[in-house]
Amino acid sequence: METNYIPEFLALAEYGSSYLAAEKLFVSQSTLLRHVQSIEDEFGMPLFERSRKGFILNAEGQIFLPYARQIASLKNRCYGMLHKGDERNDVIRVFADGKIIDLLMDFHRAYPDYTIDYYGQQEDVEEALFDGEVDVAFLTNVSPRFRAVFQEIHYAQEEVLALLYDTHPLAEQESITLEQLREEKQIMLVNEVTGRERFSQQIFSPSWMQNVVASVPAGSDVIRMVREKMGISVIHGRYDTVPPAPGLKVLPLNPRIEYELNIYFRNDMPLSKGAETFVNFARRWVANHQEVNQSLIE
Repeated sequence: METNYIPEFLALAEYGSSYLAAEKLFVSQSTLLRHVQSIEDEFGMPLFERSRKGFILNAEGQIFLPYARQIASLKNRCYGMLHKGDERNDVIRVFADGKIIDLLMDFHRAYPDYTIDYYGQQEDVEEALFDGEVDVAFLTNVSPRFRAVFQEIHYAQEEVLALLYDTHPLAEQESITLEQLREEKQIMLVNEVTGRERFSQQIFSPSWMQNVVASVPAGSDVIRMVREKMGISVIHGRYDTVPPAPGLKVLPLNPRIEYELNIYFRNDMPLSKGAETFVNFARRWVANHQEVNQSLIE
């Protein structure tokens, strides 16, 4: 089996859309579908049900899914171990569930000789942190089995918010429910360093993805499309600190969904010089930036 095709299968299974999956992996839809078809041909059976609504894993695809995740994870770990001696000391490998771009920019200004290498795999981030493939991870939570070996530093307190245009019928409400949100056309932010795909998967059911009418690469694109009444979106921040924006309305969810974003790294083994420099800088930075992650609208 061509293991390079596994991420395409996983992306299609996750998004249910060849357009979104291809966009996530920076390949064409035709290439992605051809590679998934190659996996299906090798098994001699389809793995997806295809419909006008998109791609849904069938029974065979559901069986293959956990194995595909294991193959992808093992390949990443094996590659990391084989090339561990080739790693540069000035590279810091980082993963983030949330918005860290302000921290990264300030770190780069202070330490321009270091390079941030963003870990793009959404699956098995904790395993990657434990195995040394990731130096520092910004996560909303970690599994109990990793808490003893991960050091935790508080980064930000956030909540999930709805972004609407100000003439939307729901804009006059004081809050919005998940049920109301799921019924609306959605503008989704993808392929960004400050994304929260893993956290969003914990909140929204797969059916929510069926209402996505557009996925865009930048927060400014989300704002513009919502302002143009193409749909509504989900942002992350603090409702009581969201600055006003012409033509837009931000509502908290009811019930409110709040969470912490924390910095994690191994506490039972020494960090690289670059990672240690980054962690120490992050400690000082967080202490001086209590307003961090107020909202996407800044």
